[in-house]
Amino acid sequence: MTAITAWKGIHRSNLLKHYSNMVYQCERVHNKTEVKLRVMRAYKVTLFNEYCNSVLEEAYASSLRYNIIS
Repeated sequence: MTAITAWKGIHRSNLLKHYSNMVYQCERVHNKTEVKLRVMRAYKVTLFNEYCNSVLEEAYASSLRYNIIS
């Protein structure tokens, strides 16, 4: 289980880099606050969905290995 926890931490830091980059780009392009907030909310949901799918994929692969062994 610790391997999954470490993997989640690494993946989380990568997503934080992507989010920070998107915040910077959004600040440069959009002038209205409402537009910025809407874009960032949609991007945050997309990143969260990507993160959950990646974690579930890794957990599922690990669970298959454990079930085969036992």
